[in-house]
Amino acid sequence: MTRGRKILVGLVVLLVLLVAVAVIVLPRLLDVERYRPRLEALARERLGWPVELGEIGVSLWGGPAVVLGPVVVHDPRDRTRIEIERIAARAEFLPLLRGRLVVRDIDVLRPEVVLARAEDGFVLPALAAGAGPPEGAVKAEGPGYDIQVDEVRVKGGSLVVREDGRDLVRLEEVSAVVTPATGRLWGTALLGGDRGRLNWLGALGDDVTLELEDVATEVLLPLLGPGLLHGGGKLSGEVTITPQLVVRGVLHGRGILLLAGETPLDQVDVEFELAKAGEALALDRLRVTADGFVLRGTGPLLPATELGLEAVDVPLADALRVARAAFPLPIKVEPPGIVRLGVGIRRPEGGELSWSAEGRATAARVRVHEMLPPLEEVEAPFRVRRGVLRIDPLVARVAGGRFRGRVVLDPVAPPGRLTVQGRAVGVDLAGLAALASPTAASGVSGRADLDVDIGLDLSRESLDLAALRGGITVTGEGWGLPGWNLEESLLSRFAEAGKGPLGGLAGALGGSKALGAGGSARPVEEAGTRVVVDRASLRLSLGGTRWKIPSFELAAGDLVASGEGSLLPVEGRVSLDLSLRVARARAKQLVARWPWLKPLKQRGGPLVIPLRVEGPLLSPSFSPDLGKALGGDRKKDLERKLRRKLEKKLGKDGKLEGVLDGLLGGRGD
Repeated sequence: MTRGRKILVGLVVLLVLLVAVAVIVLPRLLDVERYRPRLEALARERLGWPVELGEIGVSLWGGPAVVLGPVVVHDPRDRTRIEIERIAARAEFLPLLRGRLVVRDIDVLRPEVVLARAEDGFVLPALAAGAGPPEGAVKAEGPGYDIQVDEVRVKGGSLVVREDGRDLVRLEEVSAVVTPATGRLWGTALLGGDRGRLNWLGALGDDVTLELEDVATEVLLPLLGPGLLHGGGKLSGEVTITPQLVVRGVLHGRGILLLAGETPLDQVDVEFELAKAGEALALDRLRVTADGFVLRGTGPLLPATELGLEAVDVPLADALRVARAAFPLPIKVEPPGIVRLGVGIRRPEGGELSWSAEGRATAARVRVHEMLPPLEEVEAPFRVRRGVLRIDPLVARVAGGRFRGRVVLDPVAPPGRLTVQGRAVGVDLAGLAALASPTAASGVSGRADLDVDIGLDLSRESLDLAALRGGITVTGEGWGLPGWNLEESLLSRFAEAGKGPLGGLAGALGGSKALGAGGSARPVEEAGTRVVVDRASLRLSLGGTRWKIPSFELAAGDLVASGEGSLLPVEGRVSLDLSLRVARARAKQLVARWPWLKPLKQRGGPLVIPLRVEGPLLSPSFSPDLGKALGGDRKKDLERKLRRKLEKKLGKDGKLEGVLDGLLGGRGD
């Protein structure tokens, strides 16, 4: 090695040693603490808030660097607070020799930000609110230096947005990069409690795009308020924020549940645009698509909500799937059909959320409750306000007839009292009977008109016919009711009586002596086998296990039965006390055949027979109550007359008193 080369190597080694000594010794010799008051005062002046700086140090490794921390910044009322564990600013060495301060990077380590939202907006420092340098500036003139920052990095940070002590948003593991020279920024964060991830990319003064990855709907609840959206769902998609604070997005949701819904939607696609209107945030455009159902809407969102949503001519099958996720339907509805729907969602600032809906729906079939007959070919204009559903007028076919009326459900959720009022015309009796039992409808024919005013409390744990309240009036003509052949039943009873003591009584009173053991065949044959009720009307008073029948009338040929009684709805059994009036001409024929009926015949008028009806509703038993008919003095006179004649015809017998009791004791046999 030559002498010159040895000198050069020695100089290099000496320079390296001097640099090493400078890097180690100079930071110890520099008294940077003397700059603390000036730095804190400058920060307070620019931010308008108290600033606390921790230890300040200088490092020359890898280039000149200033390290300080911790740093605490907060508003005077300590609502918004920023705590930074450490800030490290590293500069280029050579540009310093030319009078330029080029900061290679600034590392912000583990910043914790609590951002408060007050009634008048977010609590921000003056600089952040716009009192600092013009937007987009990337350079600033320092004392004797041209200052430039290449990159700012945030590592391991957290952000909490808080309002009235509630955490609205919580971000964890925040990592972000900003390049002031270009304005570019990007980063990522986790939503607290394993509720998804946010990624963002954009530029200062330009659009910023947020990417949502499986964000839990619980995150949005504090922002939207309770009642509008429920937890348990996931959202993914992109949201773009413009410098004018216009927010546009396309989101895809899974397991979404709204308002008073019960069954979440598997897939929901949402397109929206939000914009500031003064101090308010308004929804300028909304399109929600779910299972073929399309809903559009606009309106103010925050701080007060007043949204208007609309769905036009949606297939009923699609609407039903969405209804289960937003509006409870305590009734069974079957497609096909069409739905037109308008929804209003309102929440005053600081108040409770409420919703209303109105529209029109058609359906192939609706079953309000299993105890009530199904409705078909339904047309239903509806309205839901303050939790009460009203359908008025409800037009539908029921059991072959036509119904027009109204339905009220108060409240909708959970289902409360159901009220049905209206009139059904031309209802098929066989169809109604088949609801109770398909076999019960055999032989039943004819149509009826029903006036209905009934109520049912759907909140009860167990529901049966005894739970119904209200009233029903039934009228009709030309009914076929095999079990209600009054004349055949009465003639059979009279014929049976003719075989026993009443047969002897008929002879004792001078009646036909031809009536004997075979006397029952002719009356049944005369009555025929086809039962026709010319007209009928009854009024039911519903309530409890025994329904009252305050009014009953049935006319068949020359017979008219009227009275009152009761119905056991669960067992389907009837009990009636009737007065049977037989027209004059027919009464004359019956008295001629059975003279013992003569005391029941009014002079020159009809035959009146008390009648007891008991048993299954469609096939009861009929019992003439002769004892009741022959009450008081009339019964005593008849008893004396019968006794004299029977003693002459039958002789004095120990059975005589039993015969008289059987005839006049009120048992009707």
